[in-house]
Amino acid sequence: MEDERVAGPRLFRPRKPSVQGQRREEFVDRFRFFGIAALLMLGCSTEPQTDAAADSGEVAGADAGEAPAPGEGAFGVFAGFTSEYEPFATAMGFTQADYQSWAGGHFQALGAGWTRSNMQLIWDLVEPTKGGAFDWSASFGSDSAFSAAAAHGVQYLAVFHCGGDGSGGREGLRNPLEDLEGWKRFATAAVERYDGDGVDDAPGGISIKHWQIGNEIQDWSETNRTADDYARWVQAATQAIHAADSSAKIVLIASPGAHKMDPFYFEAIPALKARGVSFDVVDLHHWGTADLKSSTMGAVPELKATLATSGYSAAEIWSCEHGTYVGAPARPTPQCNPGCTPDKVCSVLGCIPKCASDASCPPAMPSCDTGTGSCGPPAQTQLDQARSLVYRYAVNRAQGVRRILWNNVVGWRCFNGSCGSLFDLMGLVADGWGPGETTADRGQPRLSYFSYQLLAARTEEAVAEFGQPLSLGDSTVHAYPYRVRATGKTALVAWADAPRQASLPWTTSEAKLTSLVTDASGTPLREQTLAPAAGTLSVSLSEDPVWIE
Repeated sequence: MEDERVAGPRLFRPRKPSVQGQRREEFVDRFRFFGIAALLMLGCSTEPQTDAAADSGEVAGADAGEAPAPGEGAFGVFAGFTSEYEPFATAMGFTQADYQSWAGGHFQALGAGWTRSNMQLIWDLVEPTKGGAFDWSASFGSDSAFSAAAAHGVQYLAVFHCGGDGSGGREGLRNPLEDLEGWKRFATAAVERYDGDGVDDAPGGISIKHWQIGNEIQDWSETNRTADDYARWVQAATQAIHAADSSAKIVLIASPGAHKMDPFYFEAIPALKARGVSFDVVDLHHWGTADLKSSTMGAVPELKATLATSGYSAAEIWSCEHGTYVGAPARPTPQCNPGCTPDKVCSVLGCIPKCASDASCPPAMPSCDTGTGSCGPPAQTQLDQARSLVYRYAVNRAQGVRRILWNNVVGWRCFNGSCGSLFDLMGLVADGWGPGETTADRGQPRLSYFSYQLLAARTEEAVAEFGQPLSLGDSTVHAYPYRVRATGKTALVAWADAPRQASLPWTTSEAKLTSLVTDASGTPLREQTLAPAAGTLSVSLSEDPVWIE
């Protein structure tokens, strides 16, 4: 999800509104926020895959130990260089260029090599008159965002907006299906401008090789366009993209949640196969609470099976909007029709009994407000977020997710006008408006920032090759092996559901443990050297994940 409208003064005063500018503002005003879906995503999760473990600590992988190509990597951050953080930038005294430089510095410090945003390639804004000139500054600063990322060595997944239904309905945007040849002209021009091949290139050293066809599934389906319609659009998009760059990679539209498989893919993937259309990546967005169950992308095994049976087993799975929050997200105020009886309260699930405690709330909304009797998402600490970040990367990469982009460097401010939603609360850096934060905290890393930094430095693809979780005979202990490329030795990311002494297989005479959770200054909470005995390492584990090497 992304919304370029934020509360507060703008960094740049707009010019006198043109027809195009008025349309841009109308579009922004109509841009949706799926509060109901987002809240349901917090609790609709599946059990983690604890039984698909390897029998030993050997790290298996198709790369046979070879380091990935330059520019590859598993770690990224969503929407780092776009223009929707103006309240934060203004409070920090930044211009937009200052903000982009600040964000780029954090990408480098974190070890984040990828980003994505979804509002930079809107056909109506870039080409306001069909067949006319292109304005690459109009769609929320395409040139600016892409070049800022390139200046900091960050790879970009660019997204073609799916438009509307052409009827003046959803956002009043054109439907690409109604003029595929016209849309293809725009798409080919965009790829040619940003592919970095030396022909008609944008300034700034931009080189984009991955192109996503649509942001999220509901953007497409809510305008009465079918999965087969989508396959037709992807077919045209593939032709247009490859006309400019035959080596470009195609990424499918994302599901707005990955706790379970989105039914859209059951139709869209076979429809693409029937048309003979190839693609390279499927994107699954995933948020939720910080617990391990919610951190696990339950849709991945079924999606992998669907891809394999459809002849797309080589397609990768990415998660390009991913995270969990700090604090307690604001509760939506839905309308129930008919209204609820006095003993019930309106919720996103309809009328439900008023709660007296957390125990009486449904799993999707486990926290009770005893004053109103309403249920909602639980409050979470910075420590909860930091732990979950490590869980999410370890568990989901092990089950086949190639790349994860965290929401965000710094959170949005009043995402789409809804202040305090979970989308305001997921940033790695404090914005000064978060729970318990003051202006003195603004711009300071949260605990999750340091966990990201520690984990990326140790488990990024260029550094280590991951394997399958160890089978330890104890489902409360979790251990994920990595083969360190520089030494060839196996290291582990490990934790337990509750404090306990665990026994891990270990073949060397020494083990060094570093906590992947830190204090507020970034110092790991634990650093110690352990002595294995008889091929076994006895180690104290808790919910705080550790790195053992």
